[in-house]
Amino acid sequence: MNAGIWGNMGSIPATHTPRFDIARDVTCVPINDLPRRARDHDHFTVIGAGKTGMDAAIWLLEQGVSPDAISWVRPNDYWLFNRENIINHPSRFTTTIGTFLKELQTLATVSNVDEYCARMEEIGVWHRIDPAITPTKFHAAVCSPREVAMLASITNVIRKGHVTDIENGKLILQDGTAEIPKNSLYIDCTASAGVVMPDNMPPIFDGDTININLIRPFQPLFSAALIALLEAKVPDDTVRAACTHTVNFHDTPAQYIAEMLPAMMNQGAWSRVPPVKEWMDRTRLQAITHLMAGFDPADEEKMALLSQFGPASKAAVQNIPKILAAS
Repeated sequence: MNAGIWGNMGSIPATHTPRFDIARDVTCVPINDLPRRARDHDHFTVIGAGKTGMDAAIWLLEQGVSPDAISWVRPNDYWLFNRENIINHPSRFTTTIGTFLKELQTLATVSNVDEYCARMEEIGVWHRIDPAITPTKFHAAVCSPREVAMLASITNVIRKGHVTDIENGKLILQDGTAEIPKNSLYIDCTASAGVVMPDNMPPIFDGDTININLIRPFQPLFSAALIALLEAKVPDDTVRAACTHTVNFHDTPAQYIAEMLPAMMNQGAWSRVPPVKEWMDRTRLQAITHLMAGFDPADEEKMALLSQFGPASKAAVQNIPKILAAS
């Protein structure tokens, strides 16, 4: 197996090396060290706009830190999944399945990427921290409305590009500088495990080598488990290839939409391979497994909802190239 490319390109907070210089009299820590170091500081500077930065800010606010005592470097803004509408529990079947269906229907009907983003927010699939800023990024992060409201309470947001240097009392960024209270605790949230792979990536099953990559959008654990199942239970190379079109990670909504095509190709192939379908019906790594617990096929309302997925998926596959061509 070969996970080296992804491993080399990605990083995690505990072992990440910051891409900016840090003065010797400045304290800058990964998020892992925040609970241990927070008590020694009365001001905090979060560096990073992604989910790790959001988690750091939310943790601080939940500990009672005033929003005014937090500076947040956000060179980008992100669209976020609304957690309330994608909870994987049978009691939320109609809401969650309805959300997945609305996303497919949106892909099937909009004309361009901007319209897609606006529609995803309108139907409650996505939301954003600052209603005055249109996000340009999407990493599939999930936040509840309560968490988004907490994050919006932080008003000292620094949008001057990425950090290049940290001095005691001053940040130097790509597009300017920002004054920061002296002895602020800087929290480095710039590590990124999700990386966009180069276009020339080899196939998943490549002779005697298995190249680990995503085969479902932003679900590495599911992808790795299914690749392992194919290696163990499905020896046919043609079937393996049909089930493992690489689904790249994404930085933008447009990239996310583009990756829906190989994802749907994989999904269709899985349903035609008995060992894969059997595994899919019981694995806890699949959201639908939890949602379908106790499902009664006699429930006409739920069956009517599920029956719409086939036509919506087909229409989405036909419309996605049009969306991308117009954007």
